[in-house]
Amino acid sequence: MTSSDWFNQSDSSQLTVYNSTNVTSQLTRDEGIAVIEMAVSATILFLAIAGNCCVILSLAIKRKHLSRMHLMILHLSLADLFVAFFNVLPQLIWDITYRFQGGSFMCVVVKYLQVVAMYASSYVLLATAVDRQVYLVYYAICRPFLSQSWTAKQAHILVIIAWAASLLFSLPQMFIFSYQEISLLLLYMKVELGSEVYDCWARFHPEWTLPAYITWMTASIFIIPTCLLGLLYGQITWVVWKAGRLEQKMLPIKSTRLELCFEYWEADFLIGIWAGYFLLR
Repeated sequence: MTSSDWFNQSDSSQLTVYNSTNVTSQLTRDEGIAVIEMAVSATILFLAIAGNCCVILSLAIKRKHLSRMHLMILHLSLADLFVAFFNVLPQLIWDITYRFQGGSFMCVVVKYLQVVAMYASSYVLLATAVDRQVYLVYYAICRPFLSQSWTAKQAHILVIIAWAASLLFSLPQMFIFSYQEISLLLLYMKVELGSEVYDCWARFHPEWTLPAYITWMTASIFIIPTCLLGLLYGQITWVVWKAGRLEQKMLPIKSTRLELCFEYWEADFLIGIWAGYFLLR
């Protein structure tokens, strides 16, 4: 055997060992971290189911005396249960099995419903804030004689809109995720090979669509709803605080309501300017 033959054989054996180690690392997981993830998911699942079932049971006991706010709390609890059963529970089962075992159809359904649950949880909470803002600020203060026109029906409409938006914004999940063979990246040779191992994975092409989609989801599920919640409840707090100050001054009721209405529209005007400024930047 020549020195050249020995070198090529040695290099080939090292490449085989390297590739074997690389493949193994891509097809296995850290079981210690996996156990922690499963424990956390199980705890969240238990607390979500137990807590929201207690709320629903409490509302069911006094269902004859439920206010519109109680109905919104009921919708919030139902949305949280949806998160528990269609987001946390599938993820817990997935963590236990490590690889997705449901096939192509269930892959798409599970990933779609997981994101629907996330959107619904945020948007139903936002619908509750809109209901409080419209009723407490607009009707109760500015148009008290029309306050009865804002009924439970309008509250249900807000919730329906929240769920419709959640179903709509989650549609990209059905095209991004699929049940597919895991590609093994051999870093030494810079090539991809089939592994004969299947999982429910996402595929983004071109590559810039991945950060774009993550940014969109982060903004639409967390950032934008949080900002709107802050604005709505901030406006409610401001107007109620002004109402308390004006009542302490013993102003006539009509004058008090008129001044509060001006405060309400002033706040709306400032919010509109603020939103327009950041949208046009």
